[in-house]
Amino acid sequence: WQAPGRILALAPLHSGEWLLGTHQGFYRLDASAEPGPVQLPEQWITGFQRDGLALWVSSWRGGLFRRHRERWQSCPVDDISELTLDHEGGLWLAVYSEGLLHFPRRAVAQLFR
Repeated sequence: WQAPGRILALAPLHSGEWLLGTHQGFYRLDASAEPGPVQLPEQWITGFQRDGLALWVSSWRGGLFRRHRERWQSCPVDDISELTLDHEGGLWLAVYSEGLLHFPRRAVAQLFR
């Protein structure tokens, strides 16, 4: 299988599947089946993080996305090149125009209200 576009982010899932972020979309890859696209309003996917049951997805122009309890939520932070979660539940974003942003755990909950 040839990814549509450059792969910018890659993350394994507990199920054995892989998440691939490209500049042309977000894909779920299973070794036994053809990869399927995951529908998000943004195509330029730059990173993934897991936090318990939640999946975080960063993008270049479309902001920050979180899937929790089968529901996608978004936050308008553009130009994210990387994201990570710290051991206290805080969110760190490397943002092209802003530098490094940190949201403590209590602030993360406010991002998606």
